[in-house]
Amino acid sequence: MSARLPPRAEPGDHAALVLLTTRRRRDAGVAVRMRLGVVVDVLAPGRLVRGLVLRSLHVRRSGRFRTLELLVVNRGNVTEQLRSNLVSLALWRAGRLLGRLRPEPRQLLPRTRGLVVFPYQGRARGTVSARATLLPEGGGRGSTVTRTYRIRL
Repeated sequence: MSARLPPRAEPGDHAALVLLTTRRRRDAGVAVRMRLGVVVDVLAPGRLVRGLVLRSLHVRRSGRFRTLELLVVNRGNVTEQLRSNLVSLALWRAGRLLGRLRPEPRQLLPRTRGLVVFPYQGRARGTVSARATLLPEGGGRGSTVTRTYRIRL
């Protein structure tokens, strides 16, 4: 199987759907057709731009459980892999570290925004400072992005 980029395709990642469909066998007693869709990233050549921006941080409560939801915007043209070793959230109060949270991993497509979810099971309550940190993917290419928020747990 092969594919061609359309003329004037912008550089960077593009999501494409590959649809696989089975053929019906004529000698089968029961006709069954199955369809399977697979999303693939297609990289168009050109200048790649990485541009993650940290926006807002909110606490969502559900009974005794809390999650911290960090809104991240991908202004670049590359699909970003937000793995738990590259994204962290440190909770501080009065200069003392209360804990460091790791998120559930996720992907962020080019020119989209999405929530990075941090489960929180700590005992701290009240107002704290939360410092979000995004490390560059690939060990050093790009710059580290940080932002500090004041939240109420």
